[in-house]
Amino acid sequence: METPAVSVQNGKVLVSLPASIEVFPSDSPQQSLFVLGADIVLSVQPTIADNKLHISVTLERVRLRLASSLISNLNVALLEPLISDILSAAYLPLINAALKVEIPLPNPLNLNWENGPVKVINNVLLVNALA
Repeated sequence: METPAVSVQNGKVLVSLPASIEVFPSDSPQQSLFVLGADIVLSVQPTIADNKLHISVTLERVRLRLASSLISNLNVALLEPLISDILSAAYLPLINAALKVEIPLPNPLNLNWENGPVKVINNVLLVNALA
């Protein structure tokens, strides 16, 4: 399995998470019906509140590929919306709860970071203080 990766593309910070999804029938959990490889891409949203940097993620996209299957002619593209909904409803709230870590911003000149814009420019996270 590949390792997760962080990249900056078109002014966005993206986290790519490779995954494997194995589906079993409810009456026979010994053998899987099919196995999917998944490329899950999360978009990172940095924000400023209380003079601290906060980070949350949203689902950017999911790409599935068939690794193995007992079902012939399985169209995995039809499963992508379902997997996206499951990830958005069940996993993203848990990930965002884990990301509740706040990074205090330095204040050497009594700068006001509150609601300052956060941008990604040339692979750098730029935080502007308000005057």
